[in-house]
Amino acid sequence: MAKLVSDKDAQIIYDKLNTLLGTDYHFIGFGDDMPISTGIFQDVITVFNYHKPTGLWYPTVIQEAHVLAVKASTHGTDGYNNADSVEVHITSNKAQNVSTPDGNKSYTAPKEYAGTNHPEEYVTFTAETDFFYVGRYDDLTPVDDDDYDEGFYHAMNRDHDDVYMISSAAYFGLIPHFELGGR
Repeated sequence: MAKLVSDKDAQIIYDKLNTLLGTDYHFIGFGDDMPISTGIFQDVITVFNYHKPTGLWYPTVIQEAHVLAVKASTHGTDGYNNADSVEVHITSNKAQNVSTPDGNKSYTAPKEYAGTNHPEEYVTFTAETDFFYVGRYDDLTPVDDDDYDEGFYHAMNRDHDDVYMISSAAYFGLIPHFELGGR
């Protein structure tokens, strides 16, 4: 597949963008094994994947994300309702690997993830099941959902800010990245 723009030209574009906007975006490159990276991918999230056969949540810290959160609440007859929403862009490569502190981790589709015997080796984004926490969650050992009366997701949501259920997930290959919607 031919490149639309060369690496050298891409760097020139980023340099001009930085001059015009006073920013510090940078370009690493394209390729099957190299994620694209710009200065906007500076946030960290922790994704919690639920593996139904084991009943465990497997956390993955993902570096090089960009979080766009909208905080809102509405007032109804029974009090205030949370209407927060978030969109997260996660840099990737064409092989659909994401950057973690321990190196790249492979993305796998939700049904394939449910059938794997080694869920700790993969990350997936299952809408209405998996969730993420904006920031680095320190304990990366799998969490047993049965240890919590209302489930681990509800305990995290009760005890921490910036916890979002994944409501949508998509991969874009032209400039490789994932986009997650959350609520």
